[in-house]
Amino acid sequence: MKKKSSAIYTFIIYTVLYAFIIAFLMHFFEDQCKSLVYNGDGWRQHIRAMEYISRWLHDIVSGLFTSADMPGTYAFSIGYGSDIISILAYYGIGDPLVLIAAFIPSSQIINLYSALIILRPYLAGLSFLLYCHTRFYYNQKNVSGYVVPAFPVVIASAISYSFSGMVIYLGMLHPFFVIPLVVFPLVLTGIERYLYSNKPSFLIFAIFLAGISNYYFFYTEAILACAYFICRLTYIAQKHKESPKSFSSHQSLFTKETPLFWGASVFIKAVLYVITGIGMSMIILLPVAIQFMQNSRNGITYAKSLFYSSDYYKMLLADLVGFYNNPMNDTELGLSAALVAGIIFMITVKGHKRLKLTWLLTLILLIFPVFGKIFNGFSYSNNRWSYAIALLAAWTLVSVIDDIQQSTKIQMLITIIITAIFVFIEYKLGNLITDDVPFKRNVVFSLILVCISVVFILLLKSKRMIVSFTIAIVAVVSVVMNINYGYSGTEASFPQEFVDKMNSEEYALASTGSEVSYVDNAVISDIAANALDNSIKRYSGIGKTLSLNYNASMPYGYSSTQFAFSLANGYVSSYLNKLGIFEDQSFAYFGLDDRFIPLALANVRYDCANGYDNGQYMYVPYGFAEMTELSADAYPPVIKIFKNVLPLSAGITYSGYITESEFDEMNLAQRQEALTQAIVIPDAMIDKLSNTSITNTAIVYSYHDIPYSITQLNGAKITDSTGNDISSAVNVSELNDVRIKAQSGSSITLTFDGLTGCETYLSINGFYGSHGTDAVMPVLFESYNNGNAVTTKKLYYYTEYFPFRSDWHDYLVNFGFTSSITSVKITFENEGIYSFDQIKIVCQPADSAVANLSSHLQYQMSDIDLHLSNESHATNTFSGSITSDSDKLMLLSIPYSTGWTLYIDDIETDLYQADIMYMAALIPSKKHSVVLKYETPGLKTGIILSMFFSILWLLITFTPMFLKNREN
Repeated sequence: MKKKSSAIYTFIIYTVLYAFIIAFLMHFFEDQCKSLVYNGDGWRQHIRAMEYISRWLHDIVSGLFTSADMPGTYAFSIGYGSDIISILAYYGIGDPLVLIAAFIPSSQIINLYSALIILRPYLAGLSFLLYCHTRFYYNQKNVSGYVVPAFPVVIASAISYSFSGMVIYLGMLHPFFVIPLVVFPLVLTGIERYLYSNKPSFLIFAIFLAGISNYYFFYTEAILACAYFICRLTYIAQKHKESPKSFSSHQSLFTKETPLFWGASVFIKAVLYVITGIGMSMIILLPVAIQFMQNSRNGITYAKSLFYSSDYYKMLLADLVGFYNNPMNDTELGLSAALVAGIIFMITVKGHKRLKLTWLLTLILLIFPVFGKIFNGFSYSNNRWSYAIALLAAWTLVSVIDDIQQSTKIQMLITIIITAIFVFIEYKLGNLITDDVPFKRNVVFSLILVCISVVFILLLKSKRMIVSFTIAIVAVVSVVMNINYGYSGTEASFPQEFVDKMNSEEYALASTGSEVSYVDNAVISDIAANALDNSIKRYSGIGKTLSLNYNASMPYGYSSTQFAFSLANGYVSSYLNKLGIFEDQSFAYFGLDDRFIPLALANVRYDCANGYDNGQYMYVPYGFAEMTELSADAYPPVIKIFKNVLPLSAGITYSGYITESEFDEMNLAQRQEALTQAIVIPDAMIDKLSNTSITNTAIVYSYHDIPYSITQLNGAKITDSTGNDISSAVNVSELNDVRIKAQSGSSITLTFDGLTGCETYLSINGFYGSHGTDAVMPVLFESYNNGNAVTTKKLYYYTEYFPFRSDWHDYLVNFGFTSSITSVKITFENEGIYSFDQIKIVCQPADSAVANLSSHLQYQMSDIDLHLSNESHATNTFSGSITSDSDKLMLLSIPYSTGWTLYIDDIETDLYQADIMYMAALIPSKKHSVVLKYETPGLKTGIILSMFFSILWLLITFTPMFLKNREN
């Protein structure tokens, strides 16, 4: 009864304290009129993903309970078109809490989004309390003289864990980053239950929950849980040797009962249970794993070094006790003063060798970047696994608090010395690392609290409950103080990084109040005028300016050239790379650099421009004209829409092909022009076409390499590969192996006689920038017509030190079609060394591109139906018809995926990767119906596996109960 009462008191007091602190945190957002949606990824990714998931779930519910068709798992409104499950799995599609979105209007999603931000840290604290309760229970049964820590200490640890830096900083920016704080203690609880009493059911379910909630953190949880399991197994195996009867529920697989064989037996069975838990989550994990195989970030190289920069280590310690905005490598600690005091006492008290060893290993993991790479999937170094440090610190306080009572005078003196050293170092680093005054004050007052904790505990160590309540008070005060310094409008003002406060109606307007609402008006206008068939309604934006918003098309169902989600289709990124499209990141891209050929092949119907910037007319792609027919009411000047006057169908036909190896041998300008004359196919597909009239095409080029001269050199030194000065180069068709040593703001100007009726490009190959450990080296490109500015574009070159780099080095920078360009100025905004394998000026005549593309208009797909669902505009079917006078290759402007299956006249037909990112099929002569069916790769198998292992879990869970009842 006493234990039950203590647990109830702990729960009630924790809940009350949590409510008080979260209300305190929320009032800063209220005072500053801010919502809980971060202005960066929160707005462009997280809430848009949750809204889309809500719409998709609505369609599923409607399909279950009405006559409506079930929605598919493909959405043209996610970039050029993407799989829903694998792309949105990172953003909560498997999170059980997000399933609530199925039962609320999508316009109310901002309220659910905010509610989950408030709820998840509370659940994290409850998970920690459950873990503590489990450890206490088994310790009482198996550790002689064990005393359960006083409940105020447990509450102090839970509150500190719920409001650690991972929560109050990263968890606010990326709400699902709090998921591992909820799930990981459950996994550890399951391990304890299995090891001590051979009850694997909870462990299996916890693993399933971790796997289905977020695959990224499931990976880090798996690493940490394996280490935890091995550590605990070695400890309990030794306990088994001392008292075999205490662990008799584990039946050994071996005849010998030594600790080694007993431990091996427990381990082998655990592997089977872990597989069961993972198998239950295969409905999400398998599609994600398959998508990972074509992830755009695969193969990207990053800087390798034995140590982090010195700033990282300064920040690591400075971040230990306070709220720090944007720590390096996402190493967000932000522990309460009570937890820091617990770590100090852990160092000085007797015993706890395993705990001390764990902290030593944790320190090693934080010191060396290689471990950050391992925890981040062997890419760039990142320490988002630091949620485990908060858990370790919380458990440390709970573990050592009662041992302080036995501290000797020498240990007390050592404690004071360690505290003094820590305070000195922390204070110095807090002043060195930043000029941010609120952070410095936060560090100072946090250190004062640490000192108060240590002194009070040492003075009152014999008074157990007083010490416990002191720790609880310090924990709450410390957490409140960290929040105050981080969030207050008079301090760090963290809420200013969030979008303005809005109700559900305002959110609905903001969600749809983007360029897509103007595209929607254009579509409605074209439909009314019978000027638009039922093809893919895809749009793009002009000049990479504010005319596009990431993922804004998702609520409407329109396809677009912009995309920003963590897991991207690698075929799309490869296409952008091989054409030298002027983009910065392989998983977050806007458009097609205003180029006529890629826009036409992408089936782009509309282009958006900032209506307040007349200069954007210079960026309007060739072949696009302003839709002046739109009424003033339907077409405010915020966004202007330009319409493709020569739109291609989503399915067009070619008579010939070139192989991918031939395509790769071409330069950037040749590649682009080749796409207008032939379909690029994988080399392995040639045999499939051997008995057809489809032949390899000899590409005819019309582009021009324009001779140029270096006419101005401002603060830069330009040399060739042998070190010769080439700053006076005159009338050259290209420069090779160029090395430019530039100061900040240095520039070079290339002058030439440009051509009219062309798109003018600066072709640069093998571009690299280097300056120490700089992560970003911006380069500005400006074009002029006889001294008059025409267009400006900026490349953010990301070095190997930048975590989100694409590792692209070839670019074909388009300066537009508006007029002949006579000079290009290249400005290097950062000091450094810039090298180029080749620099050329290229002009692509528009008339030849139009002629080549028009040749594909005679036989193209018609009667297209995307079969979109009602709310989410999801689909699993794409259909149409096509007629041809002979065998042809049909190019589909749909990103390639193995999930698509093609049927021609109801007969399954081969579908191939084509033009790097699209799909193609062989179309016989005459008229045919064309149907594409989509199924998320791995989903069907994942469902079967999940069902099988779920049944297995039920058997594991309930069979022992059934057998026990039969025995009774």
